[in-house]
Amino acid sequence: MKRNVFQGEVDRNYSAFKEILPNIIEEFHGKFALMHGGKIEDYFDTVSDAVKAGTRQHPDEIISVQEVTNKKIDLGFFSHVA
Repeated sequence: MKRNVFQGEVDRNYSAFKEILPNIIEEFHGKFALMHGGKIEDYFDTVSDAVKAGTRQHPDEIISVQEVTNKKIDLGFFSHVA
């Protein structure tokens, strides 16, 4: 059951990210967006910083992180759920 909750959050975050991306690409290119609840909460220089902040803010760890880029990149575990 927990995996379904995680996957649902990741799917919702990724859909929202794809819609927002054209509006943020110039300003935040190369940053990592911390996402929760289908919204970007903040931007970070590294994926590690984004994950640390996300797990502090959301102890249930239902977050995702996306790199702000035009290239399709698979961040492994972090692009799916942290």
